Amino acid sequence: VGPSCLRGVARVGPPSPSEEVLPKSRRLRRREEISSVLRGRRVGSPRLVVHYAAHRPERNSQPARLGLAVARRVGNSVTRHRIARRVRHVFAHELPAWDALGCDVVVRVLPAGATATSSEVAADLNRARLVIGARS
Repeated sequence: VGPSCLRGVARVGPPSPSEEVLPKSRRLRRREEISSVLRGRRVGSPRLVVHYAAHRPERNSQPARLGLAVARRVGNSVTRHRIARRVRHVFAHELPAWDALGCDVVVRVLPAGATATSSEVAADLNRARLVIGARS
């Protein structure tokens, strides 16, 4: 336990595993995984493009996983990380709905997405989820 003057001060550093918005098991992290989803189908909006690939039958019971692609042209590092956090947070909030679709998802943020609010990101992802659900 540290000095009493530090009690109540926010901790600096990466979140603990229990504090993560989206667990690592729910993320697409390897290039091969992301590339295979990018070759699948897609749904677009002015701010982002949602690429998706249905799970193979042997993996159908697997939960949905998210990959992110935020290019440098979207903005500087702070801007790119801010929009990535927003997408992750919205996706994590809707996990049961995405799990029902049985697919892996890669969200590619377009330059117009740099200034998107969380509600705009949520609206775009919900629209994409509905379109994907209607197609499957």
